[in-house]
Order: sequence, then structure tokens, then C-alpha cells
Amino acid sequence: QTTDDMAVVITGTNEAGSTVDVYNGSTKLGAATVNGTNWTYEAALSDGTSYALNAIETDTAGNPSPATSNFTVIGDTTAPTISGVSTSWGSVLNSIEDNSNGTVTISTSGVEDGQTVTLVLNSKSYTGTVSSNTTSITVPAADLQALSESSPYTLSANVSDAAGNAATQHSSTTFSVDKTAPTAVLSNIADDVGSVVGNLSSGQTTDDTAVVITGTNEAGSTVDVYNGTTKLGAATVTGTNWAYEAALIDGTTYALNAIEIDAAGNPSSATSNFTVISDTTAPTAVL
Repeated sequence: QTTDDMAVVITGTNEAGSTVDVYNGSTKLGAATVNGTNWTYEAALSDGTSYALNAIETDTAGNPSPATSNFTVIGDTTAPTISGVSTSWGSVLNSIEDNSNGTVTISTSGVEDGQTVTLVLNSKSYTGTVSSNTTSITVPAADLQALSESSPYTLSANVSDAAGNAATQHSSTTFSVDKTAPTAVLSNIADDVGSVVGNLSSGQTTDDTAVVITGTNEAGSTVDVYNGTTKLGAATVTGTNWAYEAALIDGTTYALNAIEIDAAGNPSSATSNFTVISDTTAPTAVL
């Protein structure tokens, strides 16, 4: 076993009148202090060194006993380290991510398998077991949902090695919470082909086979355009404005709408469907 005690106390029993010597393997460390039929010895250990401690008793007639079985002790005063703490949700927790359990991964060095890592988030403690200097800890969805948007949160992690050396607490990983969905805005659908041009009204027909859809968004958002529930593609976002050119097929009715996803990953509700009917078929004159 490892120990962070660099002066372990070894004890045993003996015949009355005997002397006892303590050894590291075959190297004598010194004579034990004998008190009646009991003996003790304080052995100085060095960090990183493995010891095979044993004892030999010599009775009053001068007969030495066989050595006891070696008792292996490893000196260890080197503290382990926590090299990193990361979350499955990244630097911002959004309204989609808190619907399921989250995972916090702690990376360490100098920690034996089976040691326990303690994680503290929002005054609640969670634990995990080290395997190959990596620990995964599950944070239940209910606990993530209990976090508010009022302030950043700090993850604190602690671990000790098998000898009892404690790592310096890791408390430099923080994240914020943003669960507020944006509001998507589809402003206009424009027809710039033929004799009738300009912004369309919902339900109107058009002979433009590539109408331009425009709207506004929050800074940093992305916008996807849909026909009903079928995604047509991603809009081109410039600052707080977006545009998308939708290809239309003659004789087809479209229910065009947009969904905005903000920088934190929160999706908006779809905009109301804007109905457009594609019509590029010329009428037939009848005399």
C-alpha cells in the first residue's frame, strides 16, 4: 500500500527478554524498542520508494528467528493534479441540453484507478470513480433544469491519491445558462420576375421560380428556412438580417417558414406559414 506518512510506526510482539531488529529486505534499518513482550519501531520512508519491511527477533539465548514476511509499503508524498474539467454542454447550457442528463469529464494525473473524484455544482456534490486518470460524472437533467440564467456557474473538482495526497482543487471551469429562445421573424417574400413584382402576400401566386425570403434575427443566430416541416436550407445571415432564395416549382403550393437558432443553441418556434403558389404556366387565349 502507498502512504504519505514518511515515518511509519511498525509494531509487533516478542518473547520476554528478546531483542528485535527491523529490516528493509535484507538491509537492517535499526533495533526496535522492546517493552516486555511488545516492540515498536519508527521507520523513515522516502517519497517514491518501495519498502519490503520485515523483522527478526533474537531471544535471550541468542537464537535468531526467521524474518517475518515482507510487508510492502510505498512512500508517496507527491500530490496528484487535476488537469482539466469539461462539460457535455460546453460554455453555455441551453434549453435543449438541459432536457437530458449532462456529463462532466475530469482529467487527472497521478491518481490510481478506483479513487473517488468529488464534483460540486450549485452547492450539490456528485462523485465518480477514476479510470486511467479520467472520470465521468453524470449531472441529472433535473439539476441542470434547476440552474438559472442569473449568473455564471463554477465547477469545483477534488481528488486524492491512494496515499491520501490531495490535489489542488480545480475551480477554473465556468459556464453560463441561456434558456431563452429567440423569436424568428420572416419579414418579406419578394417576386422580381415578370410584370407583377414586389413583396408578396401570403396566399398569392407568383411566376418567380426563385423568390427571395428575408427576415431579421438576433446577432450571432443562424436561420433555417422550411417548406412546412421540410428544411429547404440555411439562410445567409448578415448581422441581424437574413436572406434565402427559395426555388419554386410550377403548380406547387409552398408553406414557407423560418426557425432561428441563437448563439446558445436555443431554437425559436417556426414563424407562421407564408403560403406561396408557383405558377409559370401561361394562359391559353380562347376566341
